[in-house]
Amino acid sequence: MITTLFRKGWIHLMIAFNEKYTLEGFERTLRKFDCPEDSSLLDSRSKRKLTICNLFANQNQSLWNIMRVLDVSMGKVVVTLIEHGLIKERRSREERTKYERRQKQSMFQTMQ
Repeated sequence: MITTLFRKGWIHLMIAFNEKYTLEGFERTLRKFDCPEDSSLLDSRSKRKLTICNLFANQNQSLWNIMRVLDVSMGKVVVTLIEHGLIKERRSREERTKYERRQKQSMFQTMQ
């Protein structure tokens, strides 16, 4: 138990001092983000997404700061950054197995 706690602590410490990762543990990509020149033509949802990406990529703000300043959920910030390719998705997507419904034996099948 102590070794697993030490190992988890060590991993978090390595992530905290590695520039490739955010403080929240997401891996950054090398992709650059350029803001469009005429963002006044965009709707409010698109402006919010641009602001999130700009604060993260160009202003080097943490996800917690972006969440606090823009009053949005952490999930919205993470999804926006993943959509624009600024952080890598860390969820593993395994193929879901389809569960077959077991059919109960009907009255007719049991009589035969």
